[in-house]
Amino acid sequence: MNIDIIICTYNRPERVLKLAEQLLTCNPLPSSIIIVDSSDVSIVDNGIIERTHYIRSARKNQPYQRYLGYLNSSSEILVYLDDDMEVIESTFLKDIHELFNLMPGISGVALNFMDKQIDTSLSMIPKSTLKPKNSKIGKWLNCITGYPELKEGEWGMNGNRGAQPSVNGGPTQWLSGGAFAAKRSSLYENFNFQLFDLFEIGLGMGEDGVLGYTLSKQGTVYYYPKLLFYHNDLKDSSYSLD
Repeated sequence: MNIDIIICTYNRPERVLKLAEQLLTCNPLPSSIIIVDSSDVSIVDNGIIERTHYIRSARKNQPYQRYLGYLNSSSEILVYLDDDMEVIESTFLKDIHELFNLMPGISGVALNFMDKQIDTSLSMIPKSTLKPKNSKIGKWLNCITGYPELKEGEWGMNGNRGAQPSVNGGPTQWLSGGAFAAKRSSLYENFNFQLFDLFEIGLGMGEDGVLGYTLSKQGTVYYYPKLLFYHNDLKDSSYSLD
């Protein structure tokens, strides 16, 4: 079973080391753990890093980091994890491998995880306090303002998303960048690489939605509802602070 795991990190050495250590105890093991680090200071090797494929990147740009991990991968199945994820199921790679083997035409998998700090599933989109009531007028207002009600798994062109089919799983058009798997040959097909420049100058966010939508046009993106990870979000990432 050939699966590479790619982790992008920035100024959070303790977190990425903890995640890498957990991944090295999984069964089965990944073919490679690729860490793409754009931190201001290199991670001090404590015996964990030497067991990974560690890459230093001068560009503090998460979409480019993900692409750099892709360029240094060799397996057909790639798993992307944020550096503040915590593994719940040590056999999660077996689950992912079976999904790609059993489902013909699958190009990606949106993986379920839960925010450990507030105990709220990230598989559901929070409802806005300004959202109109669920009435004909409300639905009409949603449509003309570019934020229509979407069915489960749908991704809107303004970045709005329908809730994931979380009961039994199913096809979806979007995934969360915190944890997802993709077929390497489909990941960057018809991808707009100008997004890297937008992120570099601070004008872009949400490229995970673009990746998910792109993958959904190359095959089927499937939402896997089994809880596999905790997300230890302390709101200290560059996205949260900026």
